[in-house]
Amino acid sequence: MAIGNGNAAMAKSFIAEFGVTFPVYTDSNRIAYDAANLKTGFGINFSVAKRAAALVKQGLRQGATQGSAWQQGGTLVLAADGRVLYHHVDQDAADHAPLEPIFDAIRGAR
Repeated sequence: MAIGNGNAAMAKSFIAEFGVTFPVYTDSNRIAYDAANLKTGFGINFSVAKRAAALVKQGLRQGATQGSAWQQGGTLVLAADGRVLYHHVDQDAADHAPLEPIFDAIRGAR
């Protein structure tokens, strides 16, 4: 599942644009973000700008920001009983959780 901080129309647009097949929810009040202790703030710095420039050179570009541009993301893996098996807080706009620990947490939840 994914939780965004925009509205329902933005979630529908995200699903359509990226062909998402998993549940997508919206949390415009960012209650889930607060519960997960995710950061808000200006998420662009020199390293983010440098990485973005390299991606543009590869022909990739980010679409329009939807929801709060100040909200930084994160990744959580929860067990069926609600235990947190993995928690990553993005430090800036270019920070994302490494995949292997996420996969390890999912495998451990089975």
